[in-house]
Amino acid sequence: DDCAARARGNQETFPRKAQKKTGVLRRGAAFVIRRGDDILLLHRPSAWIANQSFAPSVTLVETSQRPRPADVSAALKTVVGWKPHVIHAHGHKANRLAALFRLARGLPVVMTAHSRQPQLTWPMAHQVIAINDFTRNYYTARRLVAANRIHTIPNLVDVSHLGRSAPGDKAQVRASAGLRPNSFVIGYVGSVDVRKQQTDLVRILKRLVAQGIDAEALIVGRVAVGKYALPALDVERADPAVANRVHLTGELPDAMAMMRAMDLLICTSHNEEGPLAPVEAMAQGIPALSTRVGNMAAVLPAEQLFAIGDVEAMAAIA
Repeated sequence: DDCAARARGNQETFPRKAQKKTGVLRRGAAFVIRRGDDILLLHRPSAWIANQSFAPSVTLVETSQRPRPADVSAALKTVVGWKPHVIHAHGHKANRLAALFRLARGLPVVMTAHSRQPQLTWPMAHQVIAINDFTRNYYTARRLVAANRIHTIPNLVDVSHLGRSAPGDKAQVRASAGLRPNSFVIGYVGSVDVRKQQTDLVRILKRLVAQGIDAEALIVGRVAVGKYALPALDVERADPAVANRVHLTGELPDAMAMMRAMDLLICTSHNEEGPLAPVEAMAQGIPALSTRVGNMAAVLPAEQLFAIGDVEAMAAIA
C-alpha cells in the first residue's frame, strides 16, 4: 500500500522507521527493509536473473516483453492474477509493457531511468526513479519527466558476499586467468562495449609498459557484437607492445572473484549512469579510478576521477 500510494503521488509513508529488533539494514543512502512482501518478477527468455536464487516469496515468470497482442495478453493475465500493489519496470521493453498494464488496468507504475534516453513511455509512469542526480537533471531539464515525479535513489550494491581476499586468493585467481604472479594488474569487470570503452584500458596499459612497469590488463565481461561492438579493442590488443599482456576472459559466472587478481580497477566508461564495478572492487579492498560519468563523483574522491578518454592522466596516477 505504501508503494502504491507513492506511485500515485500521494503522501509517502515508506520507508517507515524499522524496529531495531527486526535486524534490518538501517539508513545509509536509504532504508532497506525486509518486509516479507511477495514479488513477481517478469523476465525475458534466457535472462541472467532467471538463474539466480531467491527467497520463496519471489516468483519468476518468463515473458517475451514484445508488444504483440498475444504476448501482452498473457503477461497481463499473469500480473492481474497476482493482484500487485505496484508495477516496477526496468528497461525500455519493460517500461512499454508496464505502460500497457496501466492503460489496461490502471495499475500504479514506477519506472527506473538507468540511462539518459528519451522514451515515449515516461509520461505513463506515475513516478520515475533516477539512479543519480546527473540522470535526474537530464530528464527534468528536457521536460521529459516532471520534477515532482522523478526521484534520485542510488543503486543499492549488496557487498555482503564480498570481502577482502584471504592470503593466497590473488595468486590462485591470477593463475586461473593466466596472469603472472608479480605483475601489476589493471582491469575492469563489465560488458565489453562502446559505452565502457575498454580500449582505453589497453591504452593505459601501453603507457605503463612504456614506463618500464611489468603490467598486465584483465578484462572480464561479455563481449558485445553488432552496433555495440568494440573493434578498436582488437586493434589495440594486437600491438606488439602489449603482446600477451591483455587477458580477455569473456563472460564468467564468478566475475566478482576475478577482481581479486587486480591491483587497480579502472572504469574507462564514456557513457554510463551508475557503474557498480568500482564499488564492488573497493568492497574487496581494491582501489579504483574512473572517468567522470554518472554517479562516480559521489563515489570517488576528485583525485581518482578523470576526463573521459584521458588515458595519459590515468596512466600517470596508476
